[in-house]
Amino acid sequence: METIELVRKLLAWSTAINLGMLVVASVMLVGARKSLSGIHARMFGLTEEEVCRQYFQYLARYKMTILVFNLVPYIAILIIT
Repeated sequence: METIELVRKLLAWSTAINLGMLVVASVMLVGARKSLSGIHARMFGLTEEEVCRQYFQYLARYKMTILVFNLVPYIAILIIT
């Protein structure tokens, strides 16, 4: 049972850290979108609209990854223990 408790703690901390990073990335992209999108558009040869779309897709994929690999297993372990 100690191993399950260790995995539960690992998933809890992993979820918390990843959600914190998601919040920081979201705040940075919302707060500095104009300057960041201009820089990234020039770096990658995209329009600023395309860069903004990529930002949104990045945040959506990161959020789904957190849910699938961190939060859902954490909740499942809480249910079974």
